Amino acid sequence: MLPYPGNAHIDPLEIQVRERHDYCNAIEMKPYGEPWYHNIKRFLKTKEYFEQDSRDQKRTIRRLVSIFFLSGEILYKRTLDLNLFSCVDSREVEKIMNEVHSGVCGPERCQIHSDLINSPSLDLHPMSAPWPFVAWGIDVIGLIEPKASNGYIFILVAIDYFTKWVEAVTFKVVTKKEVVDFVHSNIIFRFGIPKTIITDNTANLNSHLMREVCEQFKIMHCNSTPSRPKANGTVEAANKNIKKIAKKMVQGSRQWHEMFPFALLGYHTTMCTSVGATPYLLVYGTEALIPAKVKILSLRVIIEAEIEDDA
Repeated sequence: MLPYPGNAHIDPLEIQVRERHDYCNAIEMKPYGEPWYHNIKRFLKTKEYFEQDSRDQKRTIRRLVSIFFLSGEILYKRTLDLNLFSCVDSREVEKIMNEVHSGVCGPERCQIHSDLINSPSLDLHPMSAPWPFVAWGIDVIGLIEPKASNGYIFILVAIDYFTKWVEAVTFKVVTKKEVVDFVHSNIIFRFGIPKTIITDNTANLNSHLMREVCEQFKIMHCNSTPSRPKANGTVEAANKNIKKIAKKMVQGSRQWHEMFPFALLGYHTTMCTSVGATPYLLVYGTEALIPAKVKILSLRVIIEAEIEDDA
């Protein structure tokens, strides 16, 4: 609290109540309906200025065009790291923010599903691998309540320790055969034979069928320490993140299995702080084309679609 001098005059503080959010007031339309970048876009297309542009405005436009790039009718701004950002006007900003905050980034879901961390942060000691797909961790998520409408209550999860790529399948019951089929179809047949597979000590992950597969393909099967989930912390972290993403995306509590592929896409296209890149980039060598980039046309979409310039 600050002491208030009784004999001093303090001007009243004016607080504006706006009908729109701050981001809408940060990007405004010109009086005649043009977006903030219309001068730059016109100069890049025709090398001409508007009649009302002053000498200083023309000088500013000539200086700014070097960091902008025009592809068809869409204007992009170059960043210092050579990325291209699409320029949007106030209408597009309003549309983007409304869609984002009405979805998984909305305040209600963020408050419900966000982590309440009360303990101090500690140094991370992540388990890694020397190259991609050499070591996988496998675990089971479940029982999941409420049960999905198709009866599924378990998720079998495998994560590569190098790229953090996740393979996951939903089941009603995770039997010993289901685990072996998962290892065949989702790990060996897709990414090759790993050197090591790490699991906990549950019976369905340590069956004679699993032992036969490991002996057949010369795979080292290791078990984490009993009653210590942190021993296989990479898989536990992946489980937590997948469940968190799925909770935010699910509209009805029994339809989580329908949104599960979208949850995996979100996980694969989110940067992992431990590796400094997205799992998708580390696996395929390029970033994924996510739905947001299709809805708001990016340069990559335009090039791949071979959109012709009508001008």
